[in-house]
Amino acid sequence: EFPLVLYHSHTASRPYPSATDIEYAAAFPEVYHLIVSTDPRFSPAMRCYRIVDGQVVGQPLAFT
Repeated sequence: EFPLVLYHSHTASRPYPSATDIEYAAAFPEVYHLIVSTDPRFSPAMRCYRIVDGQVVGQPLAFT
C-alpha cells in the first residue's frame, strides 16, 4: 500500500516543491504532496500538489 498524502514543512521558503522535493516525488507519483511553510513571510501557508514526471500541479484544498 502507498500513502495518500506525504507532507512536510518549508521553514525558510514558500510552500512550493523544491527541486529536491520534485526529485523525491518520482518514487511516489500517485500521492498528494502537502507542504506547509512556517516562514512568517508567508503567514504560515499550506499548499497541496501532485508531482508526476517532474510536473508540479497545484491541487485544491478543502476543509470540512
